[in-house]
Amino acid sequence: MQDFEIVYARKPSASDYYFNPQVGFLSVNQTLQSNDVLAVAYQYSYNGQIYQVGEFAADVPPIPRSVQVRDLPRYYISNC
Repeated sequence: MQDFEIVYARKPSASDYYFNPQVGFLSVNQTLQSNDVLAVAYQYSYNGQIYQVGEFAADVPPIPRSVQVRDLPRYYISNC
């Protein structure tokens, strides 16, 4: 069983997204296609403890030109 896929990926530039650190909101400035993948990793602190969601490039062994992502369920938000 194969639980990964080899894809072309790039690190977005600062103009590709907007992040509001006070509320933890991330907004992408362009429409993602159905076959696009958006990978996000972040750290936050709560009661003096640091938590991490996802993996940063510095946390995994260097593999030339590769990124490891885990496929999560898609959530659609509609304006009701």
